[in-house]
Amino acid sequence: MQLSVNTRYAIRLISALGAISQPVSAASISEQIGLSLRAVETVHAVLRRHGITEATGGARGGIRLALPLSDITVGKLMRCFGDGVDFKGCRSTRLSRCQTQGECAACSNWENISGRIQDFLDEITLKEIVGR
Repeated sequence: MQLSVNTRYAIRLISALGAISQPVSAASISEQIGLSLRAVETVHAVLRRHGITEATGGARGGIRLALPLSDITVGKLMRCFGDGVDFKGCRSTRLSRCQTQGECAACSNWENISGRIQDFLDEITLKEIVGR
């Protein structure tokens, strides 16, 4: 399993915002974390839609966290960017379902495993990650 680029960028952005108490401009945070301004704006737009970050306008405006780091989990970030956990025991894809899914014991086992891993990722907060 591998996190998408945007999920990894989101973790970097959130980690940096978690260390700052006031809003910061996208350009400033972009420079601070070494990402392009476009990448920061793209990731922030997704995070804002999911209530994780917010933006304020004006001279002292910018991006900031809308939630404490303790309320943001790795699992939640993965879902924001479409990185859910979905292990498959066979070669079926999301577009072509397994032909024997109703009779195959492996399918339900893999679904169970995927769910348990997702539950585990939902317990890992960004506060834990940033604190390490």
